[in-house]
Amino acid sequence: MLRQHRDGRLGLLAEAANDPAQNLQKPEVEHQPATLAPPAYDPGHAALLALAMAYCDRTGASDKARQDWQRDIADTPPELRADLYQHLRAQLPPAPPAPPRPAPAAAPRPPAPMSWSDLAQPWRAADSAYLAHWGQCPACKAAATGHADRCATGQHLHHA
Repeated sequence: MLRQHRDGRLGLLAEAANDPAQNLQKPEVEHQPATLAPPAYDPGHAALLALAMAYCDRTGASDKARQDWQRDIADTPPELRADLYQHLRAQLPPAPPAPPRPAPAAAPRPPAPMSWSDLAQPWRAADSAYLAHWGQCPACKAAATGHADRCATGQHLHHA
């Protein structure tokens, strides 16, 4: 059905696009002359409110004083916010000193490196036993060159 009436629908759309009542244009915006003075700094409502609440925190202000500051800042015109911001910054008491940090705990000392003389004596005894066996066993001597396996006694002593 859409294919049958395609040309008729396109014609209606073209008429609507050319209808002057449908093509209302926005009136041109009147250009105002530029002023030479730069706009005054406006710290904004949020920055001014944050500074006022910091002032209340440092002076120990009551809840009523905080509400009064909030209302006064909301009522302050944007062109006067910069002056109020500067005044509050000048009146702001210094922040209380931070509590001292505890001294960091001393790191544990690493163990002293071991020397050959510090090795356990059982290792030395096992080494001596293997070397004594190796000196008399042809299978263990051959195993040292990689051509054979150690005997059962030599394998046990080597493992120990």
